[in-house]
Amino acid sequence: MVERYDWEYARTIIEDEFGEQLRRGEHITIWESESTRIFGRSIEHAMEGKCDLGITRPTNVTPTIPRHLGLFGFSSRVGSRNGIKYVEIWLPRIP
Repeated sequence: MVERYDWEYARTIIEDEFGEQLRRGEHITIWESESTRIFGRSIEHAMEGKCDLGITRPTNVTPTIPRHLGLFGFSSRVGSRNGIKYVEIWLPRIP
């Protein structure tokens, strides 16, 4: 089992698989069941929170996933629906 998230790998997967959708202004959602493939480990115990780059600087965000994705230029939120975690990712609309 991997102890940490693989951030460089996650960035590559997000850009390669979802880059076109993100550039079109769409949001993508990565569910707990597919999180290991993208982040290198499950997001089951990830801290909920968000980093909206139009409002917040990533260095001011505590939850690990939104902070790291923010440092890569993605806005994101970690939440849960019916007890299942997800990561929603979008490109910021910075005026």
